[in-house]
Amino acid sequence: MNERRTLRSFEIQQVTSLLDLLNSIQLCQTKKDVKVWNLTKDGTLTVKSCHLLLDRIYCSGVKPFQCNVWIKIVPPKIQCFIWLAVQEGICTGSFLLKHQVLTAAQALCPLCSSAVEKIDHMLIHCSFVLRLWCKIKYFA
Repeated sequence: MNERRTLRSFEIQQVTSLLDLLNSIQLCQTKKDVKVWNLTKDGTLTVKSCHLLLDRIYCSGVKPFQCNVWIKIVPPKIQCFIWLAVQEGICTGSFLLKHQVLTAAQALCPLCSSAVEKIDHMLIHCSFVLRLWCKIKYFA
């Protein structure tokens, strides 16, 4: 398998699980293949039906944070940003430092310069951001 980037540990586990599942399936050589999608009335595969299926599989019972990202009242840009943050997909100073794009000094948080810019620092731990959250909470 050729990847464009190094897979994260949870992604390696997911790929391994998928390959194990696929290897365990034995196909019937005597029957003709047909497309079957039971989640819509007409058998058509839709994004909505896939989303509902994934909700049933991964979000049964108490919904984890990742599932709550996609609720309809959140604007799409915010949904995408939160999803990227949860998946550690935002290009931060630590990411650029790891890939030798920035030096250690350049990778510091541009708002407080007290720590390397990471997702959790950007959104929670930065003293500047913490003051901002407090102001938002005060006005909310």
